[in-house]
Amino acid sequence: MLTAANVSDAGSGSRLIEVSDANQSYTGMIVARSASECFIVDQFGRQAQLPIANLKSFKVVSEDFRPASQNGFRRMLEAELGPEYEFATSKHYVVGGVRGHSRSYAALFEEIFNQVDSFYSLRGFRTSDPETPMIALVLKDQAAFKKYCEGDQMTWSDGLRGYYSLRSNRVVMYEQAELFQ
Repeated sequence: MLTAANVSDAGSGSRLIEVSDANQSYTGMIVARSASECFIVDQFGRQAQLPIANLKSFKVVSEDFRPASQNGFRRMLEAELGPEYEFATSKHYVVGGVRGHSRSYAALFEEIFNQVDSFYSLRGFRTSDPETPMIALVLKDQAAFKKYCEGDQMTWSDGLRGYYSLRSNRVVMYEQAELFQ
């Protein structure tokens, strides 16, 4: 049986670790822990909150955790969403969207990032760039968005136009032409 001390020792610093419970394995970096839980972030920024008592195995894979590159994120999203979507990158984002619109959405998300960063910087908060690219998915229509919500265990309603998932570290929304009129 693993203890918080075992997880604490192996999760020190920015090590790449692998832990397993009865159902699956998780590979990433421990970003927070308590006596009963640890939080792991994988190379794509996805988070898992794991009860330490449920962990069956644990090992250090590498002394150095490295997040995926923008190209790594892009390849993952291309495999996930398929050829119907195109992908654009900006300084902070990888955006998957309907063909012909992903660059516009990337610029929009970058503008929002800069506005939020400025808001906090002007008020004396120290800000820094994220360690991994942020992901934004702009699905083709409300039906595709609803299906995605169901698969992501997000409660869908007619008024929901988008959301951020802490678990998957993604912004997900559907095509809204009025944003660019």
